Amino acid sequence: MGFKTLSSLLLAALLAVAANARADAIEEQAKDAFNEGATLFTQGDFEGSAEAFRRAYALKPSWKLLYNIGQSEAAAKRHGPALEAFEKYLSQGGDDIPEERRDEVVNELERLRPVVGTLEIDAPDGALVVIDGVVRGASPLPGLVRVSAGVDHTVQIRLGKEVLANRTVSVGGRENLVVSVASEGDDTETGTTGPAPEPTTLPAPEPTGEGPSAAPGDRADGPSALATAGWITLGLGAACAIAGAITGGVALSDNKELDQECNDADGCPAADYADQLDKRDALATASTVMIGVGAAAVAAGIVMLIVDHKRSAEEPAAGVSLAPMAAPGLGGLAVKGRF
Repeated sequence: MGFKTLSSLLLAALLAVAANARADAIEEQAKDAFNEGATLFTQGDFEGSAEAFRRAYALKPSWKLLYNIGQSEAAAKRHGPALEAFEKYLSQGGDDIPEERRDEVVNELERLRPVVGTLEIDAPDGALVVIDGVVRGASPLPGLVRVSAGVDHTVQIRLGKEVLANRTVSVGGRENLVVSVASEGDDTETGTTGPAPEPTTLPAPEPTGEGPSAAPGDRADGPSALATAGWITLGLGAACAIAGAITGGVALSDNKELDQECNDADGCPAADYADQLDKRDALATASTVMIGVGAAAVAAGIVMLIVDHKRSAEEPAAGVSLAPMAAPGLGGLAVKGRF
């Protein structure tokens, strides 16, 4: 195995370690966002809770988090986003949703639909649509925007730094309101076009009847990302150190042969032994590098495993569930468990 080949293998190993470390960092950020959402929910900051759960979903998408998002949005009386989250939860969860949970969400959808209207945004292509301070996408939007009926909503249309429309609108339950901005600077009238079409919900397959879902990162599904990264780093480090030791042994063997030949030839003319000397030096350098890097990787892997062991001992994982709760204007659930 040549020095270049060994260098390529070492680089690939280090890149694999870096990729696993990045994945672990993303998972930790997602857990932090989930825990923040759960805390904010119990404190009554439902809008903050919804945003935190959405961050967790963006970092580590899981249909299970859509349930938490829907409950937070419903508690914040943002019925449109709650409806969307619950429908996505049913369609993505499918067979994995327990029957009791599925029935609960279906009942919540029936409660929400009569109090949700839609906004149809007609704006120049590429214009940013912001509703109630939340960016809903760039025009043309893929469909109607669901919002709570009977309350005021702020609608802002931006194109670059230019604000094309900035107004307050209200829509009735199951009604559709058109917000039209034909061109830059031309803020046209808004009109109600009649009942909004009934949203289509994909039927959920028959549930399996399993217990409450665990959130992403639950250790019941297998070793944590930190433990996996630790074992990978440890293994790669050991392999690198072993390869370095083998390479060093070959270098020592070559050096011994050169010494013998030089003694027999009464010296080693550089012109006659240049290739052998270069090979010996390259192997010695590669051995030193690989043993050093391997030892560092082994140490890093051991540290990761120790940290993961302590974390699992101090913070046992638990499934995520929401228990029935009573609050003014809310028929919902309270967040329980860990991410």
